[in-house]
Amino acid sequence: MVKDIKVLLVGGGIGSLTLALLLERANIDYEIYERASEVKPLGSAITFGPGILATFKQLGIYDEYAANSTIVIDAKTRNQKGDIVMYNDYSMVEERYGMWSRVITRPTMYKILMDRIPSHKLHFSKKVVRTDQNAEGVMLHFADGTTAHGDILVGADGAYSTVRQCLYKQLGIEGRLPASDLESFPYEAICLVGVTDPFPPGTFVHEKGPEYSRFEAMLSDDKRFMWVLFSMPDHSVAWMVITNQEGTSQKADDPARFNAEWGPGAAESMTEFARNLPSPFGGKETMERFINATPKSRISKIMLEEKIFDTWYDGRTVLLGDACHKLFPAAGQGGVCAMQDAVALANALYAMPSNSPEDIEIAFEAYREERWNFAKDAFDLSHNFGKVTRPSWTSALLLFVLQRLPQSLWVKQLDGLAGHRPQASFLPLYEHAGFVKPLPLTDFAKVMQDKRTKYGKLHRQ
Repeated sequence: MVKDIKVLLVGGGIGSLTLALLLERANIDYEIYERASEVKPLGSAITFGPGILATFKQLGIYDEYAANSTIVIDAKTRNQKGDIVMYNDYSMVEERYGMWSRVITRPTMYKILMDRIPSHKLHFSKKVVRTDQNAEGVMLHFADGTTAHGDILVGADGAYSTVRQCLYKQLGIEGRLPASDLESFPYEAICLVGVTDPFPPGTFVHEKGPEYSRFEAMLSDDKRFMWVLFSMPDHSVAWMVITNQEGTSQKADDPARFNAEWGPGAAESMTEFARNLPSPFGGKETMERFINATPKSRISKIMLEEKIFDTWYDGRTVLLGDACHKLFPAAGQGGVCAMQDAVALANALYAMPSNSPEDIEIAFEAYREERWNFAKDAFDLSHNFGKVTRPSWTSALLLFVLQRLPQSLWVKQLDGLAGHRPQASFLPLYEHAGFVKPLPLTDFAKVMQDKRTKYGKLHRQ
């Protein structure tokens, strides 16, 4: 392990905070730089399953996460008449993989992570305007005129990552950026999200009990709208309303996206529209009850983009989470993917034998190779789930297929998702329960040694 190395993390999201916790446990120095004046964990709910929960156990956050989340045992999607058009059964998850998938509000998950980050490691109001790197190190230039120096730069600053833009600008000048990475950043949907204040106990509970999440959605007859409710353990309800903008796209360098992403601005008109939608929980109620119970500060609007970038690193700079793969939220894979990125990158950094440019490049290459196929699978899954909510003949066909999908094929798909259960190699390993065992863990030290041998041979030829 490299003893003297400093990692600069740009962005204060879930992926960045997870990486910070892992670096803390690995005794690797780091600093986090966030453009906002404070972290405002807006959003609705987020689901975590077997693919990341072993890491939660390793980091000592699982018990708090479980106490503040509800078990996902099923998910129902209805049409506007209230008939169930799609039912997803997760009742076998604990038996097969050893732990339940659970849904938790984003604000609560942020708090669990933030509470474990030393305050002196977090720097707010630090807007990156330029990055520099060479064989000796990296430098961040901030809008306030200050700078920060380190050995490695991690861009975990979201879909419209400044770090990625700086990296790609230089690669473009040098003619080393693939054409696919220059293409516009498409989005086909807009999402309104929020979390209510707590309702009286027992107001909205799953038929199996309050420990389970009442996870129900509605799909409009024209497939242009989908809205979802999730019951939470504190008796609040997380909600989401998605409207499709078929065929729309937006360039990745548009600064207006920074103002639209995860903020309450421009949300009022969509909020007024959403009030009249019928409640997925049934009865004569509408979404107005949940919107009225949600403070305005907890309602936000976001463009739902989709893209997986080809270039994840160069020199001493590497990307993580939405900065290199932005997923549609329909399948709940975005947060899990960002955290799995963090595990793989932490393992690669821990296994580095030196801080040389060559070893850093090898570590980044090993990280991308570990994550690429899994990230692509998650991207494809999220994209296909998103198609269900879009007004097209393919949507109708996909919904028809999903309605008739045999349980055995559904379970096989879940087995595939749960196969990748990474853990931090430098922490005591969690022994998985359940009878479906995970894929073998990658030995990053061996992978990197093999790459160093190959690298040396190439340079001696």
